Amino acid sequence: MLENESKRVAGWLGLGLVLVALLPYLLAYRAAGDEFVFSGFLLNPIDGNTYLAKMYQGWQGHWKYSLPYTAVVEEGAYLFLFYLFLGHISRLFSIPLLVTFHASRIIGTVLMVWALDRFVRVLEVGRRDRSFGLALVLFGSGLGWVGLMFGAFTSDLWVAEAYPFLSAYANPHFPIGLALVVWLLTPQTGDKGIGDGGERDEGIGDKGWLLAIMSFILALISPFGVVIVLVILGTAAAWELWDKLGAGKDWKQLQIPDAGKKFIYILVGGMPVLVYYFWVVKTNPAFAEWNRQNLTPSPPIWDFLLSFSPILWFAIPGAVSVYRSGDKSQRILLIWAGLGVVLSYLPLGLQRRFLMGLYFPLAILAVIGAGKLLAQSRKKYILGLTILFLLVIPTNLIILATSIYGIQTRDPLLYLTKNEAQAFDWISENSGPEAIILSAPQTGSFVPAHTGRRVLYGHPFETADAERMEVLVEGYFRGDIREADQKSLQIADYIFVGPRERRLGNCPCANGVQIAYENESVSVFRRGTTFLR
Repeated sequence: MLENESKRVAGWLGLGLVLVALLPYLLAYRAAGDEFVFSGFLLNPIDGNTYLAKMYQGWQGHWKYSLPYTAVVEEGAYLFLFYLFLGHISRLFSIPLLVTFHASRIIGTVLMVWALDRFVRVLEVGRRDRSFGLALVLFGSGLGWVGLMFGAFTSDLWVAEAYPFLSAYANPHFPIGLALVVWLLTPQTGDKGIGDGGERDEGIGDKGWLLAIMSFILALISPFGVVIVLVILGTAAAWELWDKLGAGKDWKQLQIPDAGKKFIYILVGGMPVLVYYFWVVKTNPAFAEWNRQNLTPSPPIWDFLLSFSPILWFAIPGAVSVYRSGDKSQRILLIWAGLGVVLSYLPLGLQRRFLMGLYFPLAILAVIGAGKLLAQSRKKYILGLTILFLLVIPTNLIILATSIYGIQTRDPLLYLTKNEAQAFDWISENSGPEAIILSAPQTGSFVPAHTGRRVLYGHPFETADAERMEVLVEGYFRGDIREADQKSLQIADYIFVGPRERRLGNCPCANGVQIAYENESVSVFRRGTTFLR
């Protein structure tokens, strides 16, 4: 009865998260009216456009991805297959790309809620704590709202992969990736726990290849998720072996712990994809440049402490309680939380990737810690958890409020004008598939997502030599580009001139070019004999 009630609570919490993750997007779509077109993204729209650009290539029938935010035409590679696959789905079933994107995001949210609920049930987190813990995980955040009062823009406002709520709100690959990570780290039902090398070997044996398949899928969707799982499971297996050696067992008589078995299967499933990705970024010049620029450093320590407070306050006594209890299944929470913090500050270019899903183990440890600290008084326990929940909600409410404000003001990062959208339609229907568009940097973010055409600049990571190209493009539309730099822009086939370009300055676009398309506020010029002054 209690188990069924727990599942019902999880179902209602999941439905609530789906509604919160979906309704602002529906509002944004309806608010576009007759003069605007919603671009489809409310959180980190610059990266959102790159996801749509990847889907566009799938819609065009490609399985190899080539960078559309740079003018250099390189050999494609089997990267970002998840979004290419979604593009193929859109084409096969005649579904708009944005509909497929957001449907996948909602499906991913449901899978994430299911995986998180299954995790806390298998780990046998106390029944009275379970529902609150899941609510905290799904809707909680940090104290970024406090930081805003002092002008700080902290990680809990934008590092979506670390927080389930933001993952559900941002894109499909974050919640699906987190669901797979949690699923792979969850002990098999009926096992003694992760890292337990006891008698129930059958808990892994007949499911091993399923683990390998899930690892392969995770590598395609979120490659770094496989790295996180392998590091956690490897540590869990080493800890178990250390315990047994400490208990006086001969190492020759030790069996491979369940965590070690899972590690092997997951390595077999995910490593070929990771090796291929590594090979691509080392041998393909375009992707090597993308990888060089694709740096994701972790936030400063003060930012981290604020972004994961107040759950950190309770997670520490929770971790002590789990360690002392000797519960081998709950030990995975200690390993995930501890390694997540430590690895995020190693001197690596992608250190922030280790924050993926970190809010989850910390929040569950916080619930366990609160239960231990306030166990003597039911009233204090309820009051303490209520205060904790009230402290972690405001940051996400601010994110929602910011989205509403962006919708009401028709923020140009969120909306295209109707004329811009019509010009994009003309480009996609009347230009060649390899056409290159010269536009303002902000417009360049939208062009590949809505036309499938290349741009000279459009993204800080996916544009080759991004900093220099951004300066050149802005200089061109301001009319102050140096003559020595003009050759870098002459590769463009069309010049897009709309409201974003005119805001930069006095564009010299009418010199020696032909008007190919024009409406009330947008002109598209075709390259002529003298492309620049």
